[in-house]
Amino acid sequence: MKCGLVSPILAVLVVGFAACAQEREQPAMEEEAAGAEMEAAAAARQVYPNMPADVVFENERFLAQRLSSEPGQWAGEHSHTGGQLVVVLEGATQTRREGGEEKVVTREAGDVFWVEPTEAHDHSVTGETPFTRILVTIAEAEDIGGVAQTYPDIPVEVVFENERVVAQRISSEPGQWAGEHSHTASQLVVVLMGGTLTYREGGMETPVTYADGDVFSIEPTEAHDHSVTSDSQFVGILITVK
Repeated sequence: MKCGLVSPILAVLVVGFAACAQEREQPAMEEEAAGAEMEAAAAARQVYPNMPADVVFENERFLAQRLSSEPGQWAGEHSHTGGQLVVVLEGATQTRREGGEEKVVTREAGDVFWVEPTEAHDHSVTGETPFTRILVTIAEAEDIGGVAQTYPDIPVEVVFENERVVAQRISSEPGQWAGEHSHTASQLVVVLMGGTLTYREGGMETPVTYADGDVFSIEPTEAHDHSVTSDSQFVGILITVK
């Protein structure tokens, strides 16, 4: 009889101890996963020996860094380990040095271009103005399925496209509504000319003000609309992962 009574009690104790152990393991597992994500994000950040590369936006899909070079400043020898998208905020003339050769390239504000994985190289601003841009590193992923964004009432121009991303220039005048639309994939916006956008969704209106050079994400959404409610034109580069 005693054995019959003790077994259920022991079973309860064993279950209790197991639950406690699982509770202790869960935070540790979550902390380990968070640490791994932070390490992966840090590894994705582009580093230049002589030039700041401040992180201005980061989520699980995009890492955006602001790069600024003064005239005559060399970035320092570096390499790129993955394809990256660059959106130019302030244009300049740049000299690129690689393999003993130099190449001069002029970039203008609003230009968008792709940086392929490269061996060690260096570049400098050889004009008279600073060169400022946003460098976007995109996490590797499968089956995102993003396509070029459309709006009923504002123009959208494709300015860059490859097998991984499509970048579009969006431009809205004061008082102009985009027209009801939705977003089907994660997207990133780099603001070239800031202003106030008023978003209309579910019967509510929410104004948000953006400054030149701001970077923000757009998650997949239901039908909504937005308008420029400030006094100046709003221009941005919309980046969609395919």
